[in-house]
Order: sequence, then C-alpha cells, then structure tokens
Amino acid sequence: MAHELNSVDWAEIEMCSDVEQAWSKFKFIFSGILDLIAPFKEMRLKQRTVPWMCSEILDLIRNRDRFLSKFRKSKLQVDYDKYLSYRNQIKFKKCKAKSDYYVNLVNDNKNQPKKLWQALKSLGTSSNCKTKSNSIGLKIDGNLCFDKSTVAEHFNHFFTTIASTLVNILPAGSGRYGLDFITDFYRSRNVSENVFQLNSVTYDQVYKVSVKYESE
Repeated sequence: MAHELNSVDWAEIEMCSDVEQAWSKFKFIFSGILDLIAPFKEMRLKQRTVPWMCSEILDLIRNRDRFLSKFRKSKLQVDYDKYLSYRNQIKFKKCKAKSDYYVNLVNDNKNQPKKLWQALKSLGTSSNCKTKSNSIGLKIDGNLCFDKSTVAEHFNHFFTTIASTLVNILPAGSGRYGLDFITDFYRSRNVSENVFQLNSVTYDQVYKVSVKYESE
C-alpha cells in the first residue's frame, strides 16, 4: 500500500485553500487505493441458522467442503470418497440432531400448553397458515393420500361405521343380562309393569309446592 500512496500526486490537495474540499479529495483518493488493494467481496458465512445445529456438524461441513474443493482440483477418487463420507455423515447427524431437538422441546413443554403449542407451531403446524399445503397426508389402502376430499370422506366412513364394525367383531353375548333375564328378576320380587304409575297433577299443586320450597 505504501507504493500506491507514494505514487499519488498530492499537490492537488496541498493547493486547496478550503479544508473541507481538501478532505473530500484526500478521502476520494485514499478510498480508491483501498478498493484497489482490498476490494469488497461477497462471502457466504455458515452460521448456526437452526437451533439444532452443533459444532460437530459444522466441523463435518467444513471438511466436506474442503474435500469437495480438493477433488475439483485433483480429480482423484480418494478425495471424492472422502467428500462422500463427510456428506453422508452430515445427513445422518443433521437428521438425528433435528429429531432430538424437537423431541426434547415437546417433552420440556408437555405440561405447559401455551409453550407446547408454540413448539408445535415451530414445526410448521400453525393454524394461521394462509398458503395451501399438502405436506400432511393419510395412508388409505396402503397408499399415501393428500386429497382433502378423499381424506375427509375416509374419516366420515370410518366414524359412521365403527360402531357396527365393533359389534360384528365382538363375541356373542351369554344372554345373562338380556331382556328376559331382567324381566324375570323383577317378577321374582313382585315388581310388575303396573306397580309404578305417574299420576297427573294440576297447576295449583305445582304452584303450592314451589311456594313452599321458596319459603323454606
């Protein structure tokens, strides 16, 4: 940088009678030299953009990228095999770390409904989602179905037929508590259909009873 600064003709600045003007020219020249020596470059920084990312996975990513770059230059199979090995390790580690993170998140908040719902929303289960999503399907006859009408019809059929389905698979009753058993039980105790009767009541009777209870 010293060479570039020494090669500049500073006379133009020394001849300025206005301080602000001299400073503007100096800054313009100096910034131009900086841009020449150390130009701005855009770089992608790999940070922990997700909560389940850990230092182990970041180290694997760095090694994967290093061997990929090395393979592009060397074209050697051994470098490519190293790259594949790190890539496969990253896939496995990411999947496990993500799964463990959300399992722990749900378990830690299972007794706190508000925080649990927030945790579920972070999984993409928000009820306020305005976009159409087919990410959740239902397995019907061995095939995963995403059509909303078909899924709704399947649920409707299941709940309207479940009672009869269960009745058909239940073992036949012994008859011990059937209608005949109950009838015989009450007859043995001299209880018949005519024993219990409801007599009609008048308005005045109901009124007198209600007044009595109100006064008490």
